[in-house]
Amino acid sequence: MKRIALALLIFGLPMCLIETYFSNSGGGLTSIIHFITGHSWTHMWYLYMLIGLYLITPIIKPFVTQATDKDWIAALILMFVISSLFPTLNNMGAGLTSWMIISTPYIFIYMLGYWLCWKAPQGIVGNRSALTVVTLLCLAIIVAKCYYGFNYYGYADPVTICLAATLFLLFRSFNMNWKFANWIAPYCFGIYLVHNVFINFAYKFLKIETESVVPILNFIGFFLLFTLLSLASTYILMKIPFMRKYIL
Repeated sequence: MKRIALALLIFGLPMCLIETYFSNSGGGLTSIIHFITGHSWTHMWYLYMLIGLYLITPIIKPFVTQATDKDWIAALILMFVISSLFPTLNNMGAGLTSWMIISTPYIFIYMLGYWLCWKAPQGIVGNRSALTVVTLLCLAIIVAKCYYGFNYYGYADPVTICLAATLFLLFRSFNMNWKFANWIAPYCFGIYLVHNVFINFAYKFLKIETESVVPILNFIGFFLLFTLLSLASTYILMKIPFMRKYIL
């Protein structure tokens, strides 16, 4: 958790200062308040969420280590329903009472990740054909929803969770040693931290509205540009001993 806190301090606080300056919403004190309350640039939500998961880990650890397979399945189904399915139905206008809903899906996703990694039956993990079909089906649903303008719920959407789970199991089943993945893995956290610097530079300084660009160029061109710039920046930052040892 020390690494996450340092990353927030070194990257998150300056981002708050920049955002406060451009939005004319106050001075340094406002930036500090935004930093403490988790209102940095949008992509930094992940670090605040990780701190929450670190803090709750000792509470859920007894269940994780002692639960039977049936306990796991029951808990995952229940958490899926109240933290993914019900919120999605509400987002579609079902009008379910908030007392039936857990507002965050991330405890469920955290525990699902553990189950997929260590508890998932071999019949599921080794069934590449079924995993491939489900993955393609999920992708088709997401593309269709976006194409026809349906509201997409995001991280907690059952389709997104299903896609993430099947992709994880699919790649796990291949058990491959991908040299490129091994090479880029140490840079991923740094790329995540700095990529929004270039996106905001394009918006705020260059006044580039990426939404006005042809969609295929928006998706491929800007993705490649910002990824390469972030990779180069991370490579340079990792030459600094403190950054390499304690943050990146």
